[in-house]
Amino acid sequence: MITAAEFLDQGNFNNTTDMMIEFAQMHVQEALREAGEKAKTKKTYRGSDTSMVVKKVIDKESILNAYPLTNIK
Repeated sequence: MITAAEFLDQGNFNNTTDMMIEFAQMHVQEALREAGEKAKTKKTYRGSDTSMVVKKVIDKESILNAYPLTNIK
């Protein structure tokens, strides 16, 4: 993933708004790609019987942590 400085150096933008939108879209696309690769499932159980799996669900925390905000520079 390129930094904002690298993005500015390689782009030819009409205005600041277009530049910001393109940069944000690029980062969101990368975030979604990484979330899809890093998302984990967790088992949910009925009552206190841990041997009875009801279903597997996406662990939302794994998605929220899949793309660090430090990647946006």
